[in-house]
Amino acid sequence: MPYFGSDPKKQEMEEYHIAKGYLYTTAMNECIHNHPEKNSRGILSWCRTELDFSLEQFWFCLTGLKKQIYYGVYGWDAGDYLEIYDRIRMMAEAELERRGYRGNVFMVMAEDIKQVAVVFGRRETGEPTCTPEELARGLGDLAEQIYQQTIFRGDTRYCNTTALSDALSGFEGIRGGYLQARALNDLSFFRMSGDVLTGESIAELRNSADYEIVTSQCHRLANAAGQGDFQACKDCLEQLFLHSLKRSFDFGLVADSLSYIKNFLHIRYTVYNIPGRGELADVCEGRNYITIEECFHALLPVFERLCRAVAAARPCSSSVIRAAYYIHVHIMEDISLSDMAEYANTAPTHLSKIFHQQTGQTVKQYQTWTRICRAKELLKDSEMAVGEVARLCGFGGRRYFSDTFKKHTGKTPQQYREERE
Repeated sequence: MPYFGSDPKKQEMEEYHIAKGYLYTTAMNECIHNHPEKNSRGILSWCRTELDFSLEQFWFCLTGLKKQIYYGVYGWDAGDYLEIYDRIRMMAEAELERRGYRGNVFMVMAEDIKQVAVVFGRRETGEPTCTPEELARGLGDLAEQIYQQTIFRGDTRYCNTTALSDALSGFEGIRGGYLQARALNDLSFFRMSGDVLTGESIAELRNSADYEIVTSQCHRLANAAGQGDFQACKDCLEQLFLHSLKRSFDFGLVADSLSYIKNFLHIRYTVYNIPGRGELADVCEGRNYITIEECFHALLPVFERLCRAVAAARPCSSSVIRAAYYIHVHIMEDISLSDMAEYANTAPTHLSKIFHQQTGQTVKQYQTWTRICRAKELLKDSEMAVGEVARLCGFGGRRYFSDTFKKHTGKTPQQYREERE
């Protein structure tokens, strides 16, 4: 029979104890993932054993590190991580006994998680010495101690998180408890602490942030970045992520905020030709972070680079930025002032006026400058024929491209390429 662990002291464990741990892991995972009461009961019956808790009332506790942490941060693969499972299981079983509860401890086996579950209820006789939440906190503390010894080793960036379901009943409550505890445990993204996450505790902590509030804060962030004011950007990011979003416990609001920020940054990184534009999608992907604090800290240098670029050039209105971006995106096309003005949501004559005022160039001059800059990149970084470079940069033909390129750089495209080699 498979054994989940390789504890040096496993020889001292009774074979039945080890087999029983595997048995419950198999039976309970059948229940929580596939919801087949018949199959789960069949496994228990075949092995001539029963659940150690009463189905009349029980709680589902989920504790343990997420894969993002044990594998993504510390490099523990599934086999290594499962080595500590039996240590946690045996300590958890002893804690249940000591606190006056009965239950089963097993490993939740799924593609994205391997966490410890404790399903427990009160004994038929005698009163427990603590509340279910206090027991869950004790179980979480035991797991934290083991992680400190084996994985964290003094690293304080992360901690074990524990979630506790409401009181449940019936065989179907096992799966319901898992889903409830899993959803609560996922909220450690917003609140990674040694506290037990429950539906009640989250409700008490949750603020009133909604789409309108975070959108308004995103607009203030955009205005600060548009002026090149990094300190104001930092303050806006802190308010948005570490206050509004952190206590919203709403992944949808985080995704909406990051989508807004990604679009905003992509436009300005393109217009200001800031390196790192290709990394923005990853930076603005919430699933890449374990905590919301990590998301906040990852965005700081991104906005700092943007603010430096804005300060080195000159602040421009949103309309001018959008028009400039439209030129970059449609570099191969013969676009009109009306096309740009429509995208920038302003009138053509007004756009022409403010574009020259804010950039020091006419729209046509900026369009030509953008094409020349792109041509330089292609001439330097590729082996494309000069005619192909001309086509990709929106110049009508090779002759016109060469004449225009020489007018702006003092060299023909071929001379520029040869000097760069």
